[in-house]
Amino acid sequence: MKDSVLVFAVWTIISGCYVSTSCASEDGNWYRNSFYLLHEDHHTTDKHEVGKDADPSVTSRLIGLSKPDVTQIHAKGNPGWTTYPTEIGHTPPRLKGDVMAVWRDIARNGGYHFSVYYNIGRDGEIMKRHPEWN
Repeated sequence: MKDSVLVFAVWTIISGCYVSTSCASEDGNWYRNSFYLLHEDHHTTDKHEVGKDADPSVTSRLIGLSKPDVTQIHAKGNPGWTTYPTEIGHTPPRLKGDVMAVWRDIARNGGYHFSVYYNIGRDGEIMKRHPEWN
């Protein structure tokens, strides 16, 4: 069973590269030429100590197991809280570590491209603080 899953996974990756032709492209567009983007769907909250347990060595090891072309994390997700300290947006009141910096540094040290997701729409915090914008 494990061998079948491995063969399927390898075949999927190879065929995905072949079909998209992004693996062979040399135009320098790393985003378009990437096949596998690992997105950490990290919706920050004001209820927990965000970043308290963000262990760079554990996170790096786990990311390294899947070898993505690109890593991505929320800079600011739908709830409206950032994953990093900021004076412009809404930093979680219990932020204990710069989660985005952990992922950025892992990408830099691991040779991955790094991308952030930033909700530019009407997020939860904006709507609480400015209901007239709804």
